[in-house]
Amino acid sequence: MERLLFLFLLLGSQAIAQSEHISNLSQNLVGYYDTASTTPLRVFNGINGHVVASLGPTTDKKNWLKITIVESKNDWFRIEQIESMPDGIQNNDVRNGWIPKSGVMLNIDSSDADKTIYIYDEASLNSNRIHKMDRCQPVYLLDINGTWAKIVFQVGRKKVEGWLNYQNQVAYPWSTCEITN
Repeated sequence: MERLLFLFLLLGSQAIAQSEHISNLSQNLVGYYDTASTTPLRVFNGINGHVVASLGPTTDKKNWLKITIVESKNDWFRIEQIESMPDGIQNNDVRNGWIPKSGVMLNIDSSDADKTIYIYDEASLNSNRIHKMDRCQPVYLLDINGTWAKIVFQVGRKKVEGWLNYQNQVAYPWSTCEITN
């Protein structure tokens, strides 16, 4: 009976820990490494630390590196994990590593084709809307504030820099957007 109780408690604690991990990941911002980059993504053990992993680039256009970001500091992102997609393989050497901010991207998209997406001047829905757009726009990630993404992209000659809320962020180099070459 004691063994059965111990086993029940052990399995229950693992389920709770796993659900907390999934919950924590959903509260973090997820992006991807620029698929057009010809240089590998280098992961460091700290800001200006030593390289612990060098990932990519890949020649297969269907593969990409999905990055879970937990913190932003100066020109660096601290990452929770990096997955090689679409196979979902995680590189455990990079957990809690740091990567340079350059080359980290996400897409702006919406599941609602008729929805207008707004870019804000601060990481708040109560701040000023500085740009209105449709869907399907790849952008570079500059900073994070919770699950808000500070982004930059070009519209013609105009450079747009502002904050995008979580609901319109897509962590894939393509989404429902039309792919053109």
